[in-house]
Amino acid sequence: MKLEAQTLEKIKNRITEKVMEGSGTWIDWQYLLDASALLAKCRYTLQYTYPYAYYMEPCPRKELVRADNYFAWSDGRT
Repeated sequence: MKLEAQTLEKIKNRITEKVMEGSGTWIDWQYLLDASALLAKCRYTLQYTYPYAYYMEPCPRKELVRADNYFAWSDGRT
């Protein structure tokens, strides 16, 4: 979570720089804050899928969770 706070602070600083340069208004850059909040939420959710899949009983769903995690952290190539 500390890293997420640092990233959010960097984004806010970057937005402020862009606004001061005249490259747009605060509202024009608001989507970056929304994107960073969504990314943090996705990372938080994903971190708990690993223990869930590890302790899951062997079944087709377990393989699906493992495959989803593989593709989430890689570009899908082997």
